[in-house]
Amino acid sequence: MPCVTTLRHLPEQVTDLNWTCFERHFVYGGKRCWLIKSATDNPRSRVRRYLRSIPDRDRQTHACQRQKPWYRYESPPVPRLLLLSGFMKRGPKVVVNAIGAQPVGSVYGIHTERLRLPVRRLRDFLADFNFERRIVAHAGTLRKVEVAQVNSVLATWSRAHANGRTATR
Repeated sequence: MPCVTTLRHLPEQVTDLNWTCFERHFVYGGKRCWLIKSATDNPRSRVRRYLRSIPDRDRQTHACQRQKPWYRYESPPVPRLLLLSGFMKRGPKVVVNAIGAQPVGSVYGIHTERLRLPVRRLRDFLADFNFERRIVAHAGTLRKVEVAQVNSVLATWSRAHANGRTATR
């Protein structure tokens, strides 16, 4: 299944992660961009061969030691938006997740179903939101938005949207 570990290299004008964009910027760009669907009882033969090739020492992680078999991983629900936690100016990159990629590492997933928010309007709002005013520099000019901070911004936007107003950016 497709996954996204960073959005840093995407051009600023990219607003949707579709298959063309994914292939161009991730697959052909040499980025790590695939997760194994390992929650099945009978993985495909290529996947089984790959799993057998993983040395025991590389299986000694917290997650691997708590799962039977060691590689079984249930994927969480696919988010509608992907947001990069780190940024340099104004705010993080955010894209509509048109291909159903799983966020990994420094990429957050934003689920909109419970909020009943129009995904493109929310993407535009987050892309234009000035996170920089609210966040302390992480290392030099790098800033990092935390999950709780994103949730606070989402709650503000959701309340304003529910009341027919425009949220403050």
